[in-house]
Amino acid sequence: SAMMWDLRTRGAVGTFKDENMNLPVLSCVFNDDSSQAITGGIDETIKVWDIRKEKILYTMEGHNDCVTGMELSPDGRFLLSNSMDNSLIT
Repeated sequence: SAMMWDLRTRGAVGTFKDENMNLPVLSCVFNDDSSQAITGGIDETIKVWDIRKEKILYTMEGHNDCVTGMELSPDGRFLLSNSMDNSLIT
């Protein structure tokens, strides 16, 4: 799961839970209008979340080890992810 925090109030304002997996998230990025959060972690899967609904929109697989970093392209069309398996996937 992942939590979203409000730094002004220092409190959690959202929790993103995947009922199928209980492993830590290692990386997170937001899309340009902050309507989606993209997480990756120990489960080797990238999940795209709808922030308002706190639900998974879709998942992406392809890494063979922990997803440790992600970056969206400036136009938001591409996601680059890296993993402990020494791979980069676009």
